[in-house]
Amino acid sequence: MARTQTVQAKAGERRRAATQLDLINATKRLLEGGASIQELTIEGICREAGVVRTTFYLHFNEKTDLIKALAQEQVEWIEEAGRRTASDPELTRGTVEASIDEIVNRWVSNQAVLAAIIDLAEHDPELERTWQAAIQEVGVVAAGVFDEHWKLHPEWAPQNPAAVAEVLSWMIERSCHKIARDPDRRDEVAASLAEVIWRVLHPQVSD
Repeated sequence: MARTQTVQAKAGERRRAATQLDLINATKRLLEGGASIQELTIEGICREAGVVRTTFYLHFNEKTDLIKALAQEQVEWIEEAGRRTASDPELTRGTVEASIDEIVNRWVSNQAVLAAIIDLAEHDPELERTWQAAIQEVGVVAAGVFDEHWKLHPEWAPQNPAAVAEVLSWMIERSCHKIARDPDRRDEVAASLAEVIWRVLHPQVSD
């Protein structure tokens, strides 16, 4: 009996997770299709996801809660890129360029969603705190990567590595949001960001 209940509980969890993902993906499609964050409605999201309104409220209290989940999902791949970069403690120029190129590419691919999140965060204090916390967490991941590098080259380490990592994280966010939204400047932004980070990590190396 207990085993049956456990199996049923796990199946229920999988269904809930799948439905929540359907709602998130439906919101992405609407944003990518040109809908503004203000135009998004719970009814429209439910219609796109193929669920009824009551199902929405089983997963989210309001639209903002869904956007928060969407924001967290978007940040996870940035953190993942940072962790992969950590596999190279020397942080060669090629590693830095590849990591930044991946982040900028993914950002451009998710431009509509990220722009909606950031634009809403500028007017919604709660979402602003959520987005700030997310980017700060990216900074924490970056700080760990940088710290391992600077252990090998302590003479290059700044006085406050954590603050440097956080500032660089916001630099990437602003540059992608404000400049890389122009597809003609994607390569320029990626190269410039990589150059800045490379110079911070290797202040005494010219190439």
